[in-house]
Amino acid sequence: WSVFQSISEEQPFYLIEDGIVVYFGLYEIAPYTSGIRYFKIPYSLFPIRALSRITARDSGLTEENKVTN
Repeated sequence: WSVFQSISEEQPFYLIEDGIVVYFGLYEIAPYTSGIRYFKIPYSLFPIRALSRITARDSGLTEENKVTN
């Protein structure tokens, strides 16, 4: 395993009402038995300028079919 240092610009994410959920596939940052790993970043942690540039990408994910463990 290598040390996790940053999130790439291509990292999958989806938007929810109060933040951005970033997720990682199996084996990406943890063993298979850990499942799909994800974390939420509240919008309040972003500068207002950055929020205007955040857009939903065509990832096929919505809050209704979000990643769950």
